[in-house]
Amino acid sequence: MERKLGEEFEHNGVMLKVIRAKDHYCRGCYFNNETTGCLCCIGLIETIGYCSRANREDGQYIIFKEIPNGSRTK
Repeated sequence: MERKLGEEFEHNGVMLKVIRAKDHYCRGCYFNNETTGCLCCIGLIETIGYCSRANREDGQYIIFKEIPNGSRTK
């Protein structure tokens, strides 16, 4: 599965947006945390899609950013 750049979707009640990573593809990602690092998203690939350019058709590193207040952007 591959989510497109700019795509917005809901995951467990949280609205997320797919954006291009600026430097390291885990930095700033909703699924990157201090305890597990990026490893927490590995079990979610079928739901959230790939973030590594090695697995994406567009060749881009992406991250998932939470949309403030859970509202969709225009």
